Amino acid sequence: LARALFVGEQHQRAVEVADRALAAAERGDLVALVADTLVTRGSALCHLGRSYEGVGAIRTGIDLAETNGLTAITWRGLNNLSALLDDSDFRGELDAARTSLALAARLGDGAGYAFTLVNATQAAVETGDWDWVQGEIETAMDSAPEAVERALVTWSRLMIGSLRGEDLAGEATWLEGFLGASDEKSRRDWIPEVRFWVAFGAGRLSEAYDA
Repeated sequence: LARALFVGEQHQRAVEVADRALAAAERGDLVALVADTLVTRGSALCHLGRSYEGVGAIRTGIDLAETNGLTAITWRGLNNLSALLDDSDFRGELDAARTSLALAARLGDGAGYAFTLVNATQAAVETGDWDWVQGEIETAMDSAPEAVERALVTWSRLMIGSLRGEDLAGEATWLEGFLGASDEKSRRDWIPEVRFWVAFGAGRLSEAYDA
């Protein structure tokens, strides 16, 4: 329930439910539940503007998961961390994303890999690791991903390609159409960013600003 509330952007309620779950899980020594719920609680706290506390909770969840061989929870924690460090620690964001990418590959989780690749690309834009992330993008695209995975990889490609002056109008048109047809609000919310990267790469700065 805490995780569902977090995904539904009801972050305060997510924290409250997570606290109840953690109290019960601690008493029952349910390590996997504790680790996973710490990731949820920490992620929700970050969205409430309590980033120091939130990142600390996520890191504790990751450490607990790693110690107990809980690979899927470790991946989730690293993926969330790589998304939530984007305003404060770009190198830390990239390091978390790289580790998360390796874990997703080990798990055979194509969608997870593609999602983390977006976080990795956002960090690489800031750190200058463009060649590395472009190689990861090309490899991911060559694997003939499903539509959702292709959308995520295309988003990553737009970020780097626009900065390198590539003409990606066709890919952007496909991506915007795919996102616009989605039943999920979170996907439709990506459309302005897609428009931003296309306009920015083409030098249409006023249009990019509006997006």
